[in-house]
Amino acid sequence: MQFRQDSDKLTVMLEGHVDTNNADSLEDQIVAKLAEGGAERLEFDASRLTYISSAGLRVIMRLLPKVTQVSVVNTPPDIY
Repeated sequence: MQFRQDSDKLTVMLEGHVDTNNADSLEDQIVAKLAEGGAERLEFDASRLTYISSAGLRVIMRLLPKVTQVSVVNTPPDIY
């Protein structure tokens, strides 16, 4: 997973599988990045995502109160 910050937007580049094995770690890393400050919007780029479980979706939902806007972009059709 990689991060990119552009002014007030933090982009999270999701890769591979996001499931119960790594969802907590994913959330911890994102929360730590948000704690550094400056990001009011959170964007998930799913172009390299091959699988996401309900645990991965739960991470996205739990981050909603921490920022003003959350979006998921470049979602492959089989993931969408």
